[in-house]
Amino acid sequence: MSADQYFVLRDINTFDGQKPYALMHTFSESPVPVEIPKDKPMFLNISAGRTTEAYFGPWYFSGIRLWGAPHVGLANLFRNNLISLHGTETIDNVTCVVAKAESQNWKYTFWLDPTRDYLPRKQEAQLIGSPTTPEVLSVSEFQQYDDGIGNKRWMPSVARATSDILIHHYVLKDLTLNGEYSDSDFSIAPETLPPGIQVNEGAKTWYTGDRKDLFVALKELTDRRDAIMDEAHAKFLAEQHGTLPTTESTPIRVEKTNPLSWTTVVVFFSGGALVLLGAYRWWQRRQEQ
Repeated sequence: MSADQYFVLRDINTFDGQKPYALMHTFSESPVPVEIPKDKPMFLNISAGRTTEAYFGPWYFSGIRLWGAPHVGLANLFRNNLISLHGTETIDNVTCVVAKAESQNWKYTFWLDPTRDYLPRKQEAQLIGSPTTPEVLSVSEFQQYDDGIGNKRWMPSVARATSDILIHHYVLKDLTLNGEYSDSDFSIAPETLPPGIQVNEGAKTWYTGDRKDLFVALKELTDRRDAIMDEAHAKFLAEQHGTLPTTESTPIRVEKTNPLSWTTVVVFFSGGALVLLGAYRWWQRRQEQ
């Protein structure tokens, strides 16, 4: 296992205006041989929240959402007069406007690029009073996309997010804004899915087609796969960082990991609804379970 080997899975996240749905598949790419069927739906999570999580998608890098305060965006800070300007600094040979703000116990610094619609070329976010280093989001490339009504909008296309624990690499492959879709495109009906998928609906858990046995068999295969990946990943980290604790009571904490690989990101906006299709590396998935 090396830094350029990825375990990629596909999540489909939708929001119908009432509930977010998240459909997790088995995997799209694996660096180790596995018996699991490729791209098989496995979990459907239906929650009562009002948003979907964007991970390190275009939302955070563009400032539509803020790290640590995902229901707040850069536009909210300006609208509520929470932004103060602090001159200019050069980032990647671009003279950027420096802006600072505090919101929801977080303090932020933005380097806004006037050549890219004042999108952040760099952001720092730190929990107020925290001794840890700031989360840093840096954009190295931007690309223009049609917004569906004839305007070209800049969006971050190549970027990275770093903290005292992880480094995530991000590449935006495709983006669709303001497409024409029906209401059904923003929800996932369990009855339309294959049998054997675990549906987590609030406190209730059930299985499509009433086939829990199919899910149990698939879960055994994924557990076996995860054990192989855990061993390979621990070996890789030990080679990169020295011996690390691996007991269940002492979680592994490292300063760097394999990069996060986005193979596809497709985004649709319609009437406040959101569909986000992403591919995330295996380690990120394991950290969030």
